[in-house]
Amino acid sequence: MITREHIQDIPLNSGIYIFKKGGVPIYIGKSISLKARVASHIQAAALIQKERAIVHEADTIEYQVTLTDFDAITLEAHLIRQHKPRYNVIWKDDKKFLYIKITKKDNYPKIILTRAEDDGSSLYFGPFQSMRVAESVLKLIRHVVPFCTQQYIGNRACFYAKLGLCSPCPSVVSHLGEAEERMARRLYRRNIRRVITILSGNHLLVTSELQKELKRYTDAQDFENAIRIRDRLKRLNHLLYYRRFHSPNDFLHEDTVDLRPELQEFVREHFAETVDVSDYRIECYDQSTLQFGQSVGSMVVYRDGMFEKKSYRRFRITMGQEASDFDMLRDTLMRRLKRHLKDWGTPTLIILDGGRPQLHVGQQVLEQLGLLIPMVGLAKNPDRLIIPGVKKPIALTNTTALYRVFQALRDESHRFANKYHVLLRKKKAKIG
Repeated sequence: MITREHIQDIPLNSGIYIFKKGGVPIYIGKSISLKARVASHIQAAALIQKERAIVHEADTIEYQVTLTDFDAITLEAHLIRQHKPRYNVIWKDDKKFLYIKITKKDNYPKIILTRAEDDGSSLYFGPFQSMRVAESVLKLIRHVVPFCTQQYIGNRACFYAKLGLCSPCPSVVSHLGEAEERMARRLYRRNIRRVITILSGNHLLVTSELQKELKRYTDAQDFENAIRIRDRLKRLNHLLYYRRFHSPNDFLHEDTVDLRPELQEFVREHFAETVDVSDYRIECYDQSTLQFGQSVGSMVVYRDGMFEKKSYRRFRITMGQEASDFDMLRDTLMRRLKRHLKDWGTPTLIILDGGRPQLHVGQQVLEQLGLLIPMVGLAKNPDRLIIPGVKKPIALTNTTALYRVFQALRDESHRFANKYHVLLRKKKAKIG
């Protein structure tokens, strides 16, 4: 069993940690603060079955400090793929694992996401926690090293070529003369090699190559290309050293962790339901009113490990000043769940900013629409979770990542609603 005595010498640096039983890895994780993350496992063991099993079964814990947070991400993926620790895979079928695949046989190697390692001639990197994490990795790398994501080579430059994210573009190169095509293909394969180098953890080599290119263009007074390479170097540094690399959210002081086990257990424990958390969606609602009577409901979404800002929605309330906060909440939820259930999808969990009265209104809406969706209230001063049918609230003491996400969602819904109020005030000032 792992206790706090085992973690005294673990540093606060970024890196990976390995829980072992009899020398065999049973769980591998990463963090920007190793000591804090391992301590959170021990704290959460009192509440969460999976954490309790890991902490109680393990007899040793090892760690490896990494130079950057990005190194921790790629090293974790490599080690999980190599060892397949029991508690990294027990909550996920093997077919659910997500890999970055780089083909080698194509004239212009493709970089794609896949759930199966079924091509011996290709390279695989991963597994990654979710589609969004893997997509974020590739999106950020692509701003440093351009590559093509088109499935087929076309007759004209793709959209991303115009943005400088696909260069040289295979659809353009294929129509060049033989000598030009050969040179462009060599440049494209160099870019793919750099992507492989970054994913393999040797990003310093790519940094060195870009610095040499920058010097060469600067010495030749080719300032247009020098600026282009300088910007790529800046993006590479941002990719490697930004503390919250794969999640732009500011709410966690450690890396985003896989919430699926906690979320699944939370719903099963408090709602006696089994939900599919392979692509979970948590929605949080807030109601607010300005002094001059304009009211708005806000919905923010946390999906598969990240705030999904494209799914945020505002509901302008037009019920009149006589409407209560409960009327406005009911109106917001009805509009969301009655009109947009199919096109926006069914939430895995709904969080309402407020206590038992707000939760009662939400439960009435669900009953009226015949929906069975887990719903909780989040009251403050102090922060506590209100569960339907449970008399005693759950104090949110920051012991689990899931509860921190709940609090972050509440804060984000406030920010989103306040931003809308600013816009309304500006419009009102212009009209006045």
